[in-house]
Amino acid sequence: MTPETPLSVVTPSNGLDETKSSHSPSKATLSPNDEGVTLSPITDYHQNNKDPVHPSVHIPSVEDENDQTESPGQDKDLQSWEKNIRLPRSVIPYHYDLYLHPDLSTGLFFGRVGIQIGSKESMNHFLLHLKYLDVKMVKMYTGHINFQPPFQDENTDLINQETVDIMEANNYTLYLEFNGSLTRGFVGFYKSTYQNGNGRMVPIATSKFQPTSAREAFPCFDEPSFKSTFTVSLIRPSDNYIALSNMPVEESVKDYPSHGSTLVKFRKSVPMVTYLACFIVCDFEYKEKYTALHGTKFRVYAPPNQKHRIKYALDIGANVSDYYVDYFQISYPLPKQDMIAIPDFVSGAMEHWGLITYRETALLYDNLESSSKNQQRVAAVISHELAHQWFGNLVTLAWWDDLWLNEGFASFIEYKGIHHYHPDWHIHEQFLTSDLHSVMELDSQITSHPIIQDVAHPDQISEIFDKISYNKGSSILRMLENFMGDEEFRIGVSRFLDKYKFDNAVTEDLWTELEKISSQNLPIARIMRTWTKQMGFPLITVSRIKDNMYRCSQSRFLSNPESESLSTSSPYNYKWEIPLTWINENKEVQRLWLTPEEEFVEISIPSSLRWLKFNEGQYGYYRVNYPTNEWEEFAKLLETKSDVLGVTDSVGNLLRETRAYPGYRKFVLSLTREHYVRLGWLDEGSHIEKLHRIKILSLACRFGDKDCLKEAQKQFERWVLEKNIYIPPNLRSLVYKYGMYSDGSFESWNILFERYKNEINAQEKSKLLYGLAWPRDPWILNNFLQLAKNESVIREQDYFTTLTYINSNPIVLDLLERER
Repeated sequence: MTPETPLSVVTPSNGLDETKSSHSPSKATLSPNDEGVTLSPITDYHQNNKDPVHPSVHIPSVEDENDQTESPGQDKDLQSWEKNIRLPRSVIPYHYDLYLHPDLSTGLFFGRVGIQIGSKESMNHFLLHLKYLDVKMVKMYTGHINFQPPFQDENTDLINQETVDIMEANNYTLYLEFNGSLTRGFVGFYKSTYQNGNGRMVPIATSKFQPTSAREAFPCFDEPSFKSTFTVSLIRPSDNYIALSNMPVEESVKDYPSHGSTLVKFRKSVPMVTYLACFIVCDFEYKEKYTALHGTKFRVYAPPNQKHRIKYALDIGANVSDYYVDYFQISYPLPKQDMIAIPDFVSGAMEHWGLITYRETALLYDNLESSSKNQQRVAAVISHELAHQWFGNLVTLAWWDDLWLNEGFASFIEYKGIHHYHPDWHIHEQFLTSDLHSVMELDSQITSHPIIQDVAHPDQISEIFDKISYNKGSSILRMLENFMGDEEFRIGVSRFLDKYKFDNAVTEDLWTELEKISSQNLPIARIMRTWTKQMGFPLITVSRIKDNMYRCSQSRFLSNPESESLSTSSPYNYKWEIPLTWINENKEVQRLWLTPEEEFVEISIPSSLRWLKFNEGQYGYYRVNYPTNEWEEFAKLLETKSDVLGVTDSVGNLLRETRAYPGYRKFVLSLTREHYVRLGWLDEGSHIEKLHRIKILSLACRFGDKDCLKEAQKQFERWVLEKNIYIPPNLRSLVYKYGMYSDGSFESWNILFERYKNEINAQEKSKLLYGLAWPRDPWILNNFLQLAKNESVIREQDYFTTLTYINSNPIVLDLLERER
């Protein structure tokens, strides 16, 4: 990213200047009142007029001002504004009237915004967010407030706007005109392109604001605790292009502001935070349906040459949306729900209210060209983003330290949405490997962090969008639902959403509502604080002290126990409120609590029982270690026990740092061989069987099964020689990877690369990209690394994915050694 652009009130010579349009009215008047004014997007304010207070004002940064003194009457919150990343609550925005005109040919955009604000007290300045925008004009209506030159803190993106006169407690309308660039990257308001059916690159304008990039599109109060309504107007090219935003279109005006352009005004939104606003100008096409139970208009948009890939997203999206209405017992509050595939997108998807944006790989599906993993990915992302329409949009975190409240919940609820549409996928069982085990590996390190943590700088906000917020958040909610009971948990969540709808909430608000509904009178807040306010998780050590007695104690689990001395302190001393569950050989399930105050708990059992299996179903966020003789009993059960994952996961993690672990390779091959022979390479069976086949083939090839590697190479060589050879989508990543690694030639790599460049299906491009990262020659890999830096070859959004793929190739170590 380039350095921050200086702010100025001078119109750039090459910028868009709407005031010079010959089609604009010559004059406009404003009628101020106590409620502020509504800025009509069709009226071009202050045409060719200078600001009567500051005709041409430069906005310096704080660092440029060495002699700033405190102004009389300045309130305490604002005195240290440059030291505080949070906006004070003395000024509250309640409506944005926003007009944006993107010019796709120049890569610039012009905008103006009227922000209706309420001042709670008298003051002589206020703060708002602004970044990478050139401000042309700043005015205040309702009271005719005159301004001093504003100041910018480039470290926090805050603008301190001082006034000449005292602003009395009142309602005002703040009006700004500004220019910006569509080509600064893929956040804010930006330009994306796609290749159409004729091979031509077609530009679109789109947006992505979470967490802190709305300020790059328009001046605003860019924090989640400020909810406002929006009236949005967009300019689009008249031919073929459409304009989309959170709400349906209210009216269109052709040839505004000039011939060949159309102004599109959207209906006023419900109250929402700035990062949920969305603006798109594109030439995409859509398919539409109405949800079966609740009649919401549902559309899915894609580039015209990708339209045939949107039916699955439309079907599952409409179905899951209905399911969430019934699950939460709260209606979807908007009149429409759009989903759209964006060619350049930094995230998997973004839950803009009423207009969800996706990477193409996360929305588009074609059963002839997409794998079962692709389909499941699409289902998961759609279910996740639709869950956000309630958890995150209807009720929003008050500040980013509670990010998990948005992301952990959506990550948990998405499994319910998928299961509703695809009950045959057994998706809840897949939670263990996709969410639980992966995050426990991360959370077992001293570099982890609590789910809830302080955010002291804007840069830290993006850093907490990680597995801890998403996967650990979903894992502890799964545990919570299990010990509360499914229905009580659902009712508590529903009451929480209803109580705080169109408002903000914090984690403690959720605990309060769940405590109220708990028939067991569980102290939910006390329990869950030990899981959300300290990092890591416990290891339950089980010992059989008598034939009829087990003893369980807890300690922190660390992947490297020797690092414990380097760990930070915890407010709970790394002790947890643990819902211990166990099942015996008679399939009887029981539960008790192990609290931080207890050194251990003892469990009496009939002496005739040979074993207890703790953490049945792996609902608890903890690991278990057993006496040696009981591990031996579990080994006998591995062939038949459905909960084998819990045992093998614990074994693998407990042995990882011991001498026994190298034997794991031989053990894996012994396990996979029977399944490899049974499943083979024929892509057939159910969704689960296909996923299972890919897992077995991947393990077999990874650990050196000669037959597996030989078949992968054979299919790859045939495909290299003849492009039309059909490889089932489920097998392609495997064939490209191990075929390329076995072949090793630059000629084959180059064929793979040419097919990557010519492919328009994003999912297939990703598979080809994966194969490109697996040559055996360090020179070829280094050449690929250099090509990855060329945005005309590999999209910027795919650069870090490419690095991840390259890093997985073991010869990258040779490459690094040569670079020394």
